[in-house]
Amino acid sequence: MKLQRKKSGMERQELEQRFRHNLLQHCGISCGQRLLVAVSGGSDSVALLRLLHRCIRPLGLQLVVAHLDHGLRPASGADAVFVARLAAGLGWPAVFGFASVAQQAQQQRLGLEEAGRQARYDFLYQQAHRLGCAAILLGHQQEDQAETLMLRLLRGTAVSGLAAMAWRSGLLARPLLDCGRDELLSFLALESQDYVTDASNAELCFSRNRLRHQLWPQLQQEHPGLSRRLAQLAQRVAVEEDYWQQQLQPLLLQLEPLSEGFRLSLERLRPLHPALRARLLREVLRWLRGDVQGLAAGHYAQLETLVQAADFQGVCCLPRAVVVRTRTALEFLRRLPVPEQDVEECAIPGPGRYPLPGGWLEINQVPATAAADDRCRIYLSSQDLRWPLQLRSARPGDRLAPLGMEGHKRLKDLFVEWRLERQQRWQTPLLCQQERVLWVVGYRRSRLLLPQPHEQWVWRVDFQAVAPKSR
Repeated sequence: MKLQRKKSGMERQELEQRFRHNLLQHCGISCGQRLLVAVSGGSDSVALLRLLHRCIRPLGLQLVVAHLDHGLRPASGADAVFVARLAAGLGWPAVFGFASVAQQAQQQRLGLEEAGRQARYDFLYQQAHRLGCAAILLGHQQEDQAETLMLRLLRGTAVSGLAAMAWRSGLLARPLLDCGRDELLSFLALESQDYVTDASNAELCFSRNRLRHQLWPQLQQEHPGLSRRLAQLAQRVAVEEDYWQQQLQPLLLQLEPLSEGFRLSLERLRPLHPALRARLLREVLRWLRGDVQGLAAGHYAQLETLVQAADFQGVCCLPRAVVVRTRTALEFLRRLPVPEQDVEECAIPGPGRYPLPGGWLEINQVPATAAADDRCRIYLSSQDLRWPLQLRSARPGDRLAPLGMEGHKRLKDLFVEWRLERQQRWQTPLLCQQERVLWVVGYRRSRLLLPQPHEQWVWRVDFQAVAPKSR
């Protein structure tokens, strides 16, 4: 019996030393800081609080206990009472909150797990900022880490997802990630500390519970120590992901800010190794959205197609983001830009001067002696022209009968040949007679309404651009 007590005491001492090392080295906690401790009342969070309490004196830490009632069980109020008594018994202040998670899940069209997670983190962040806490400590342990990694594998994840939960992520810190559940239960037994058992943890409607109670025991029986090995794998991947993050930093500095997002040059993007390029695209989306939740492998495959296409302009619509491929760059936007009809549609009843974006259009009747077209001037037959003409922007389905060619070409195809960016296409004015395009102003004219050889007078149409003002 004495030997057993001595062994238990050594195990407790080893756990406390490892916990203190995790707290200072992995989680970046400094002596004297105020910490918010998330305590549900379950064994993991209670063990976290008891271990912290044993570290208080040498580290000078200040603790505030935080508990959120999710309102999912009739007995959830008793959990809050248990946490309040535990915090008071240890001499630490506590804050409490309530969230109707079922109602939030219905309103936001989320599963109960996701809605509960969002409500919990919203409450913890709010309290941490209000109380000036340097970190929020969570009770996730080794089995939680292994389950998270396994769930991500089953649902599909990028390599970076195999890092699972980090020791420290912003305000969130998890000092128990290398501690097993049985190890923590033994510690609580030595402390003579009870805890709350949440009945919902046994409900198989949740995917994590099904993994924990149905699949996991079989895997553990076939492969003892699986939780520990998966948790160690997550740590190794996390170290490698830290290296990749270092490689990304100089590339992220090359992002050009836009009013609704960022622009990334294809000239810089294409030469990158595929592994680095994939991580860069993912990180830019994280900057844009704040997270990468809801983005699957198929979305990144679409982005790679945009990058590799030789001369292509297109749009990739993602959850909460839009990526627009121009001729020279990818534009990462929070929403699809609404095309601006920069050319105000107007009728031209006769000769005169008419305003255009960046200049004006002028129509006069002149002798036919020097009727030679160029990019900014065309001549139209005075015999065949019928007023009014129209000035407008391009429309879907517009076609041109280009001078020097047979048949018609879609304006969309001509815009691609001329390498006009998407916004430029809407800003390019068209001179039309009814629905027939006579001139893509500044680019190419139609063979329609060509002056006839016997005509003495023709209509000259001039486009005059205004030089931009110097800054």
